[in-house]
Amino acid sequence: MTSWGIIGTGKIARTFTESLNAVDDSRVVAIGSRSAESAARLATLAPDARVHLSYEQLVRDEAVEAVYVATPHTHHRDATLLAIEHGKPVLCEKPFAMNHCEAAEMVRAAREHQVFLMEAMWTRFTPAMREVVHLVKDGAIGHLRSLVVELGWYSEPDPAHRLRNMDLGGGALLDIGVYPVSLAHMLFGKPVDIAAASTRGLTGADEQTGAVLTHERGELTSLTCTIQADSPAHAELLGTQGRIGIDRWYNPTSFELVRPHREPVRHEFPHPGNGMEHEAMEVSRCLAEGLLESPIMTWDESLAIMETMDEIRSRIGLRYAADAVPVG
Repeated sequence: MTSWGIIGTGKIARTFTESLNAVDDSRVVAIGSRSAESAARLATLAPDARVHLSYEQLVRDEAVEAVYVATPHTHHRDATLLAIEHGKPVLCEKPFAMNHCEAAEMVRAAREHQVFLMEAMWTRFTPAMREVVHLVKDGAIGHLRSLVVELGWYSEPDPAHRLRNMDLGGGALLDIGVYPVSLAHMLFGKPVDIAAASTRGLTGADEQTGAVLTHERGELTSLTCTIQADSPAHAELLGTQGRIGIDRWYNPTSFELVRPHREPVRHEFPHPGNGMEHEAMEVSRCLAEGLLESPIMTWDESLAIMETMDEIRSRIGLRYAADAVPVG
């Protein structure tokens, strides 16, 4: 049993808390928020959890065995460092940080304090995606040559909303684009070349971003992300001897394997909860085995993804206040 403390009380914190009801090895014992009202709303999903009106109090709570950081992007670094300094293992929401420099500082702290740290890229831990990776490595579609992936949803153009508020790391790329970038890294590794373009909103946030990543063996990733329209959320993996199509691929429960001269095969992997329980289960497994990082989402992988995100931002001229602040 892993006893969780949650820092942040927004939508993603609610989704994570709900997911733990589907597993036997995790429970929420503490909630940390600077707002008593928002903490109370989250506590309705975990009525036995203690409420702390500061993050400092939460990480000092002896009942908390692991911390889930669910704050806006701009607070990931500080909340993670606070938890690590108090010896608390951390599951930090994606994007891991605002930039590579912040991410490197987080990893350095985890290494120095010998504390577990993992990026909460829930897609990677779903049984469906793990089976996709297995099939690709096993040569089920020959040599994988291309990934075509998109993700987006319509968001009302409110400049104060976190998706458009630059002070909160707003924009499609950091919030949504990190999913396809992470998928590309998982399948092909770090790109060797990047081309990108974006549509910017009134606040300066990117509201649509597209990129083409070229990988080491000539594979290509074509990705788009948007907060201006709802998308089918479809990913297509194209190989020399077939393809794999994944609907709602960021939290998949099924996919279709299509090979020449054969009937398509549909693979089904229903979730016991809403899908986030798989990353929580991975944290519990790693802690039980005394690991400092997950082999599915390693520190080096998270750092490489943040480098790619930084490179895409440099191509479209997207900067945040965090980019001007030296860290370390």
